[in-house]
Amino acid sequence: MKRALLILTLLLVGALPGAQGDGDGRAFTFPLTREARRLADLATDHLEAERYGKAITVLEEMLVEEAGAVLPESFAQDPDLPSAHPHYPGAGAWARRTLLSMPEEGRRLYRERYGAIASASLQEAMRRGDRRGLTSIVDRWPLCDAAVRASWILGDLELERGAARDAIASWERARRLLDALGQTEPDAISARRDLALALLRRERPPGAPVAVRERELERALETPEPSLARVELPGSDVSGWTTALDLAPFDPGYSREPYAYSLFPEVAAGRVLVSSSLEVFALDALDGQVLWRSGRPAGWERLEEARRRDLFAGLDRSRIRVQPAVGGGVVVAALQLPYSDSSNDEYRGI
Repeated sequence: MKRALLILTLLLVGALPGAQGDGDGRAFTFPLTREARRLADLATDHLEAERYGKAITVLEEMLVEEAGAVLPESFAQDPDLPSAHPHYPGAGAWARRTLLSMPEEGRRLYRERYGAIASASLQEAMRRGDRRGLTSIVDRWPLCDAAVRASWILGDLELERGAARDAIASWERARRLLDALGQTEPDAISARRDLALALLRRERPPGAPVAVRERELERALETPEPSLARVELPGSDVSGWTTALDLAPFDPGYSREPYAYSLFPEVAAGRVLVSSSLEVFALDALDGQVLWRSGRPAGWERLEEARRRDLFAGLDRSRIRVQPAVGGGVVVAALQLPYSDSSNDEYRGI
């Protein structure tokens, strides 16, 4: 039996097909399966009893069969994760973090069991130039030396095609794996970072304040996953701006209720993200230009204005708080799909 979390995601640089702006986006589900939870419980029991061989077998099964599922909130491994809402960890990510946190005895047993097959897979991926194969090695065998090498190679490939930020992300992943394995970072990574940083400086948009861009670059190098780095809002060296947006049903005047501040923006990667609960807007943090908008539900524009207002008559605007979430270059927002098969009736204003 499966439950699912319905999510609407938008790439931070894009939007839904047919929306204003370029890019991609889609709705999808994360399955919350009993099998993933059973395996996680079983692996935890084996580790607590120091049955590392059995724990490794179970965690490997999770990575192969249940990597795309999510686990209940009780399995969240980061108690300091900043979130006001339940955090459902990915089964694959949980399995990898659990493997990396095993005592040395368990790590040694894991490398003895999977080191050879991981190395053979790395050689094959390198021979074919298979970028996806390299990524799968990092995800599948995180404790093996082949995973570290694959991360270095992926970073080099990203740098070759000019994607400096993605290159830094791959190298930082390799560095974290080395830390988990108790190994030292190669000297060559310093030269790699310097080159990537030079490329990022060249990407600075014309007219963008140097101070703001430099702070963003520093954060990119300091943050384990550069795409998750929160970019500071422009400071006093940038002129303020205002941009008019159609934020129905939260526009003042859309309801007879007193106006309440219900919409809260999020800032990431030099963009200001705003959700109206019907659609998401991405604005340039420097000048307020609308870069893209996700678009409203199909058929919305065919409804008369009175009918649109009627669909939101039950909203308690004084208590609602709407804010998108951003991470890893993806915007996640809970969007409404207004629906009713009957109209609202009033009697003496009630």
